Amino acid sequence: MRSIACIIALLFLLFSSLTGCFSAKEEPQQIPSPQVGGPSSATGLIINVPEISKVETINVPGNVGPGQRVFINETETLVDAGGNFNAQVKLVPGQNPITVKVVSSDNKSIYTTVKNVNYTPSNDPALSVIIPSSYSSETETLIIKGTTDPGCQIDVNGNRSLPDEKGNFIVSVPLEKGDNIVKVVSTNPKGKTSTVQQVVNFNKLNNKQPTLVVSSPEPTKDGYVSTDKINVSGFTEPNNLIEIYNNYYNGDTNVKSLIFKGNLKNGQFSVNVTLSKEGGGVNDLLIVATNEFGGSTSETRTVIYKEPPK
Repeated sequence: MRSIACIIALLFLLFSSLTGCFSAKEEPQQIPSPQVGGPSSATGLIINVPEISKVETINVPGNVGPGQRVFINETETLVDAGGNFNAQVKLVPGQNPITVKVVSSDNKSIYTTVKNVNYTPSNDPALSVIIPSSYSSETETLIIKGTTDPGCQIDVNGNRSLPDEKGNFIVSVPLEKGDNIVKVVSTNPKGKTSTVQQVVNFNKLNNKQPTLVVSSPEPTKDGYVSTDKINVSGFTEPNNLIEIYNNYYNGDTNVKSLIFKGNLKNGQFSVNVTLSKEGGGVNDLLIVATNEFGGSTSETRTVIYKEPPK
C-alpha cells in the first residue's frame, strides 16, 4: 500500500508541474516612452531659422548627432552621413511656427523645439545681377547683364532698358579710369524698387605700340667703326621706358649687358656706349621703348669695332 501511495503522490506532483508550465504567461517587454524636451540622447542639434522673412519659401539648415533623425513640421528630412540637413519650408503671411523634432538613434528619446518665423510678403521686384569690382578693357564700356520681374524697368546709372518677357536685361555703362559707382535699379509697375550697387575699378588697356626712332648710330653698310665709344640717341613718346642692351660674345659665351634703363619725361635719349673688343668686336645693340600699357617697340644696330692700325 505504501508503494501505491508513493506512486500516486509522484504522479500528482508531476501533473501539477506540467500544468504550471502550460498556464504560465509571458510578460510583455516594456518599451520606454519617448521623452519630449528636457535631457535626451537626441542632442547636438544646431539649426538656423530666421526670425523674419520676406520670401515665401525659406531654407532650414542644421546639424545633428550621428544616426539621429530629423522631422520638420512632422515631415522627415534627409540627414547625410555628417549629420547635415537642409529643408525647405513654405510660409504663410504672419507668424509661422516651425517644429523641429530630433529622434535619437535608438528611437528611445525625442527632442523638440519650436521656432517662429514672421513672414511679411515683399512687393519689391526681384533683381539678380553680378557687377565686377574691377574691370580692364580697351573700351570704356561695361556690359551689365541680369534678371528681374517681367514688366519692370531697369536703370543703370541713368541708362534705361526694358527686360524681355522672361525678365532678362542687358545694359551698357560708360566708365572712367579708376573707381566708378555702378547702380542698378529695377522698378515695377507699382513703383516698388530693388537696387544693387557696386564700385567698379576700371583700368583701360591700350595695345598701341610706342614710337621709337633711333637716330644714332645710323645703320651702315658694313657696320665697322674705328672707335670704342659711340652715342646711341633718338626719341619716343614722353614718359616711355627706354632700355639699351649690348649683346656680344666673350669667347664662347653670349653676353647681354644692360647699358641704360630709365623713363624719359621728354621722350629723348642720348646714351654713350663702350663697345666690346671681344668676339671679333661685334656688338649687337638692342634699343627697347615700352609705354605705360605694356606695349613695346624695339630697334637693333650691329656695330663692329675695328681697332685702327697703329
